Amino acid sequence: MIHDTFMKEWLSDPEIAQEFLSEILPSPVLKELHVHTLTPLPTTYVSSQLRTHFSDLVWRVGTRTGSVHISLLLEHTSYRDPKAVFQLFHYVANGYLEQVKNGKPWELMIPIFYYHGTALWKLKNISTYLSAFPEAFEPFIPQNEVLFFNLGKLSKEDLMGFQHGMIQSARLIQQNFGNPEELGKHVRKIVESLAPYFDKAGIRSIFHYLVSFVEIEREELIQIVDEVSNQNHPNMKTGYDQLIELGVEKGIEKGVESGREKGILISLQNGFDMGLTMSQLQKLTELPEERFKILLKANGRQGH
Repeated sequence: MIHDTFMKEWLSDPEIAQEFLSEILPSPVLKELHVHTLTPLPTTYVSSQLRTHFSDLVWRVGTRTGSVHISLLLEHTSYRDPKAVFQLFHYVANGYLEQVKNGKPWELMIPIFYYHGTALWKLKNISTYLSAFPEAFEPFIPQNEVLFFNLGKLSKEDLMGFQHGMIQSARLIQQNFGNPEELGKHVRKIVESLAPYFDKAGIRSIFHYLVSFVEIEREELIQIVDEVSNQNHPNMKTGYDQLIELGVEKGIEKGVESGREKGILISLQNGFDMGLTMSQLQKLTELPEERFKILLKANGRQGH
């Protein structure tokens, strides 16, 4: 659940949450909201039945006539689930029931379903699944309006269109997390977008998120951070010191190690194809015997 953990850490900053909602909410809705009044609510409307599917963030936002609850639902599956629309209906109903249980006046809920999977998905309404009925039955078909944010649908130009650099960077990482090589091509752009926010609390979670998925040498990332820092903030700490301070140095090492092992697996496969013996392959990889056996097993081979 690294994706929703990242989203929760990053959007815990009210300033970032305000910018995020301002970027994704439809203009007619934004006009009715006083986004600067956004307040995180220490609650969840995800029932026990839905916890394996979703987590959420809930905010109260003022309007011209009162306030509303805006909830961001983060899906855990990253694939198109036809049951999702019914689960969202369950979620909204549970949200209103929780308000009743707490003995407070009802406030309108505006749910946003955030999908970060790579496959394109057009979320269907409940009425789509219940369409084969006479017109007389239409009043009984639930109307469940949900704002659907499909990250995979956005083009690179759309992503660059986000005004806030932290939002732009986070979305770019999420869209390419499954392709480390492609993500690596955007590292400099990501760091440049983040440069004005190096002193913000949310920057740590974004860098941790980045090094969890990108394949990049430690020295290269330090050099990029150094160069971008010097261009924007000449008096800032070195790239190495900043990454140490952000706590991502160990994450870089893990990413590098992961990348090396992928390279070793490719070398093993090539060695098998060339007819090399196990002894020759172990010498080639320079790995300890136990680690060599683990990689052999990962490659579907057994040592002799």
